[in-house]
Amino acid sequence: MITKKKTSRFDKTHEHIYAILINFLSSIHRKAKILRENRAAIQIQRYMKGWLYRTQYVKARRSVLALQRYGRGFLARQKFTEAMHHHKATEIQRYCRGYLARKQYNKKIRNIVIVQSCVRRFLAKRQFKKLKAEARSISHLQTKYKGLENKIIELQQKFDVTNKENSVLRTQNAVIPELR
Repeated sequence: MITKKKTSRFDKTHEHIYAILINFLSSIHRKAKILRENRAAIQIQRYMKGWLYRTQYVKARRSVLALQRYGRGFLARQKFTEAMHHHKATEIQRYCRGYLARKQYNKKIRNIVIVQSCVRRFLAKRQFKKLKAEARSISHLQTKYKGLENKIIELQQKFDVTNKENSVLRTQNAVIPELR
């Protein structure tokens, strides 16, 4: 038969202390487990938040860089169009100045030609007046007349010479048929 041990009061206290101790240890163990789980959750949250913030940072950085790129491109295009407008304006100014310079040059040349023609006309009128006055003078008429008189005498002499030659040729022509 199995006999029951008698438990003493000390044993009951001891069991009670063991129960409290086991209860305490199990609560510490539960708290440690909860603490480890909390730490693990915090670690996971930390990693997750780090990943989220890094991805947000990368996205924000990419968008900022894209905005900067688009902004710089826009400013470069704007600067280029401004430079082209400036270049076109200087080209128009260059052509306009060239046109005006050529027009002014042609006007000066035309004025010079007009002045030259006026001077030539003045000189021609002066010479014409001199010639007209000289033509009216008697000495001029006499010199002209003498020149004509000399020409008439010279022509008459030539005429006489040709008449003599013709008469000689006629006589020779008359002799030729007799010789045949």
